[in-house]
Amino acid sequence: MTETTVSSFSLAEEEISAAAMELVKLAELHSLIVEINAGRKDKNSRRIESLYQVNKILAPLWNLPISRRGALDLNKELAESIFNPNKQSEFSSLNKQIRSNLYAPFLPKPNKENTAGPNLFN
Repeated sequence: MTETTVSSFSLAEEEISAAAMELVKLAELHSLIVEINAGRKDKNSRRIESLYQVNKILAPLWNLPISRRGALDLNKELAESIFNPNKQSEFSSLNKQIRSNLYAPFLPKPNKENTAGPNLFN
């Protein structure tokens, strides 16, 4: 896994639903996210994927960096759980699954009740 900043993400627009893409475009329209014109070349298929960054004015609200260093590659399942209003209930379980792989190998894993960690909205 390479180091990336979570203030930037890429996604394949043709793979996500119209409802999810509508929400991405709405966030872009209201300048919550900004599309990076160059896009990002997928390492396997070599196609250009859309690349977005959280607006630099809003990034400090969540302690996110304003600079870009790499980008989080959102697969279809994760992009849908974030941007598709009909699938947002799946985000919590996906988040727990991803975070469970990020703990140091020799430290005890947190108990099942506290796997989510701190929340942006608390």
